[in-house]
Amino acid sequence: MWFLRRMDRLGLVGHLAVVLTGCLLTTQVACTRTTYRLRADAEAYRLIGEKAQNPDWPLEDYSINIGPESRMFDPFDPDRPPLPQDDPASHRLMQYVDCKRGYPHWYANGETSRVDGVEWMQSLPMNDEGVVVLDLDQAVHLGLVNSPQYQEAFESLYLSALDVSAERFQFDTQLFAGYGTEYFSSNEDSSGLEAGTTRLSSGKSGGGLGGTGVTLQRCFTTGAQAVVGFANEFVWNFSGDNTTAATSLLDFSLVQPLLREAGRNKVMESLTQSERTLLANVRQIERFRRGFYLQVATGRNTSDGTVSARRFTNLVPASTTAGGFISLIERQQNIRNQRANITGLRTNVLQLQKTLEESNKVLQQDQTVIPNNELQVAQAQQALYNAEFSLLISQNAYQRSLDAFKIRLGLPPHICLKIEDGLLDQFNLLDPSIVKLQEDISNLRRRIGIVNESLLAEMKEKDGTITWSDELQTKLKQIQLAGQRLKEIHTSLLTSNIASTEADVARLGEVIPQRQASLRKLQSFYDVELDAVVQRQIDCQKRLPPDIDPDVLDPTRLDGLTIDLTDKLKNAITKLKAHTDRIDAVNATITQLSRGEVQDPTQLADVLKTTIIYGAPELLSDLESDMLDLSLVQARARAQAIDLISVNVNMDEALDIASRNRRDWMNNRAALVDNWRQIQFVANDLEGFMNIVVDGNIGTLGNNPVKFSSKNSSLRVGVQFDAPFTRLLERNTYRATLIQYQQARRDYYTYIDEVSDNLRNILRTMELSKLNFETRRFAVLAAIKQVVLNGEIRRIREETGGQQRSTAARDIVQALGDLQNAQDSFMGVWVDYEVLRRSLDYDLGTMELDMTGLWIDPGPMDENYGRDASDTCEEGWDTILAPNDASYLRQNPFLEEGEMSLPAEPIDTPVQSDQPDLSDQPETLPPPAQGATEESPQTDTPPGTLPEPTSALPLNSPGQNRSAPDPPQFVRWKENAAEDRNPEAKPVLKSV
Repeated sequence: MWFLRRMDRLGLVGHLAVVLTGCLLTTQVACTRTTYRLRADAEAYRLIGEKAQNPDWPLEDYSINIGPESRMFDPFDPDRPPLPQDDPASHRLMQYVDCKRGYPHWYANGETSRVDGVEWMQSLPMNDEGVVVLDLDQAVHLGLVNSPQYQEAFESLYLSALDVSAERFQFDTQLFAGYGTEYFSSNEDSSGLEAGTTRLSSGKSGGGLGGTGVTLQRCFTTGAQAVVGFANEFVWNFSGDNTTAATSLLDFSLVQPLLREAGRNKVMESLTQSERTLLANVRQIERFRRGFYLQVATGRNTSDGTVSARRFTNLVPASTTAGGFISLIERQQNIRNQRANITGLRTNVLQLQKTLEESNKVLQQDQTVIPNNELQVAQAQQALYNAEFSLLISQNAYQRSLDAFKIRLGLPPHICLKIEDGLLDQFNLLDPSIVKLQEDISNLRRRIGIVNESLLAEMKEKDGTITWSDELQTKLKQIQLAGQRLKEIHTSLLTSNIASTEADVARLGEVIPQRQASLRKLQSFYDVELDAVVQRQIDCQKRLPPDIDPDVLDPTRLDGLTIDLTDKLKNAITKLKAHTDRIDAVNATITQLSRGEVQDPTQLADVLKTTIIYGAPELLSDLESDMLDLSLVQARARAQAIDLISVNVNMDEALDIASRNRRDWMNNRAALVDNWRQIQFVANDLEGFMNIVVDGNIGTLGNNPVKFSSKNSSLRVGVQFDAPFTRLLERNTYRATLIQYQQARRDYYTYIDEVSDNLRNILRTMELSKLNFETRRFAVLAAIKQVVLNGEIRRIREETGGQQRSTAARDIVQALGDLQNAQDSFMGVWVDYEVLRRSLDYDLGTMELDMTGLWIDPGPMDENYGRDASDTCEEGWDTILAPNDASYLRQNPFLEEGEMSLPAEPIDTPVQSDQPDLSDQPETLPPPAQGATEESPQTDTPPGTLPEPTSALPLNSPGQNRSAPDPPQFVRWKENAAEDRNPEAKPVLKSV
C-alpha cells in the first residue's frame, strides 16, 4: 500500500512491525487452557490445605482427580474433550440456526459415544464366573471410587476454594496492560482537517481492563482504592510535512471512603465470609466422609458435602432400622430362614402323607380318621405353598434392593453382584449346611416315594408278587444312587456337623460369664423400685419404666446351660451313629437286589417291601428327625452366645460430647456469627458518603516519550460528601438483616434441640433394644422348644400306634412359623442396635475412619467415651449452648494487649428513639399495677419519659409486650443485691 511505502521511507515500518509482533506474542503465549487449569488446581489445593491443618478435621486426600479404576474416569484431554453423542434434532441447530451457518469447528476435538470410563470394570472384584463379589469393606471402597455423589462433594469443596482465591485477588495488586494501533484517514469535509491528511496512532491513554496502556490498581482493607496508570502515544502524520509526535502520561488516583464503604467490617466481609465458608466446607466434607460410610453401610441419609454461606446445616435424624449393605445381608439371612422353614414344612407334608398312607392300609373303626388325616395333609400343603410364595416375594424384594444399592455405589444395575459378608453368620441358628442336608433327605424321600408307588402298583396287579425285569433293575439303580447319597449325608453329619455343634457349645461356655455380667447390669438398672428418682427419670423421658419380667434379666438361668446342652448333644450323636449299621444294611440289600440275585417273585416282593418300600422311608424319617435334634441343640447354643456391645452414655452426656465434637455444630455456630456480622455490614450502607479523593498526572514535554516534567502535571485533592437523606431501600435491608439474625438465633437453638432429640431417640431406642433382645432370645428358645415337643409327640404316637391329633398339622406349621419369625426378630433387633451404634458414633461427632475410609469400631461406649481430659469449661458457663467458647472469650488471641473480651450484658435502657412516642399520653400516669408495694413507690414522671430502671432489661423481656395495650404500660423487673442474695426473694413489678 502507498502509506506503507511512505512509512518505509520514513524508517517507521520496523517500529510498526515490532509493535504488532509484540501484541501478537503477548496474546498467544500468555497462558494455555492447561496452564490455567493447573494453576487453579494448585491454588485451590493450597487453600484447602491451609484449612485442613487441624487435628479435629484432618482432611488429607482432597483431590478431585479421578483414577482409571473409576467409572467416572475421562480418558480424554480435560481441556479439549471430544464431542459427546448428541440428539440428532438438537444437533442440527449447532450447524444451522435461523438459516445461518453455525460454528464450523465443533468436531475439532473428535467425537465419542462413551460418557463413562473404559477399563473401570477390570478393577472390580470378580470371581471366575464374572460375578462381582462384595463384602462391606469392598462395597465402601467401590462407593468411594465410583459414587458421583462422593465426587461432587469434593468438587463443591474445590469450587469453594476458588471463591476464596477470587476474594483474595481483590486485595492483590492487579496489572492490566494493553497496546493498540490504528490508522486514521479523513478529509476536510468530514473533519475539518486539511484534505489528504493521514494519521496513524498507537497507544491510548486511559488504561484499565479491556483498554490500552498499563494500569496498576489495588484495593486496601480500609476501603481505599488506588490506581496508577501509564500510557503513551506515537503519531505519524503522512500528509503535509510528514511530522511525528510522541507523548507519555503517568497518572494516579486514590479514593479513601470515611463513612459508607469504609472500614474493615465492610470491605473485608466478602473475603472473610469466603474464608469462613471454606473452613466450614472442609469440616463438612470430613463429616460427609463419615456419613458416606454410614450411608453405604446402613442406608442412612446424611447431610450434603458442602454448606452455603450463613446457612445452617440441615439435620437428618438417624433411622432406627437398617438399610444399605447391612439391610441386604439381613434380607439374605431372612431368606435363609424362610428356606429352612420351607424345608421343615416339606418334611411335615411327607410325614403327614406317610401317616395318611398307613391309615389307608388299616380298616378304621373311627370313620373320621382318614378325612382328618387328609385334612392335615391339605393344611400342611397350603402352609407350604404360602411359604414358597412368600419366599418368592422376599427374593424379588431382595433383588430390587440390590439394584438400588448398585446405583448408590455408582454401578450400573445390569452388573451381576453377589453379597457375601460374615457379619450375620452368628445368626445362622440353623446351620445352612444342616439345612442343605435336610433338603437333600427330603428330595431322597420324594424320589424313593415315586419308585415305591410304582412298585406297589405293580405288586397289586400281580397279587402281591413282582417279577425281575429290566424296568425293575432301572428302578433299583435309582434306589441304589439314593442310598449312596444317604451314606454321604450321614458321613457329613458325623464328621463336619457334629464337630461344628461341639464348637458352638464350647464357645457358649466361654461367653456365659460375659453374658451374665451384661444381664446383671441390665438387672441392676431395671430391677428397681419405682421411687421418686426413677419416676422423675421416666417423666423426663430419660429411661423406660422398670416393668420387666424378672426371668428375662435373671443371670442365674444360664447356670448349668452348657452341661444341659452337652448332654443333649451326646444323646443326638449316639442316635446319629446308630444309623450307620442300618444304612449299610439297606445299601447292601439294594446292591444284592440290583444284581438280580433274588429271582423268586414272592421272595423278591417281600425283600422290596421290607427294605425299600417300608424300610427306606422309615430310615430317612428317623435320620431326619435326629438331624433336627442336632440342629436344634446347635441353634440353642448359638442363640445363647450372641450378645450386644455395651453402650452406656446418658442423654445429657451425649449432648455435651456432641457439642464438643460435631463438625456441623461448629459450622452452625459459625453460621450464627456470620448472620450477626451482617448487621455491621448492612448498617454501613445507612451512613452517608464522605470520601477523600486524590488524583493527579504528569506528562512529557516535546517529542520525547520519556521526558516527564512537572510543567506538564496536575494534582487534585478533594472531599466528596453525600448526606444520608434517601436511605429507604437501605433501611429496609437493614431491618430485614436484623430479623434474619433473630431467625438465625432461633435456628441455632432449634438445631441444638433437634440434635438433642435425635440423640435421645437413639439412646432410648438402644435401651429398648437391649431389653427386646433378651425377650426375642426367649422367643427363639420357646419356638425351638415347640419344634422339639412336636417331634416328641410324633415319635410317641408312632411308637404307640396312636392316631394323629386333629391339630397336628396346624401345631407343626405354627411351631415352624414361630421359629422363623423369632429368628428374624432376634436378628432384626441386633441389626438395628448395630445400626444405631454406628449412628450414635456419627451423631456424637466421634466417628473415626481409617486411611481407606472404613469405620474404626470403638467397641464399648462408657460414660467417658468421646471426652478428653483437657475438655473443661469454666464454672458458670453453659457448655451446651457455647461449648469451649468461654476460654476463648477470656483469652482471645486477636485482642490488643491488656484488652479483655467478656460476655455481653443485656442492654440497660433502650434509647429514646427506639421507644414509642408517648407525647399523646395523659399528664398523669395510670394507677400502680396491682401488687405494688412500698418498695416500689410511684414517682412523678414527666410525660413521654421513662424512669431509670433498677436493673438491666433484655429487649422483649417477659414484662414488655410485643404489641403494647392502650394506654401503653411498660413493666420492669426490680432486682437488687439483697434479692440476689436471697433465693426466696420475689421480683417486684414496677409500673411506669
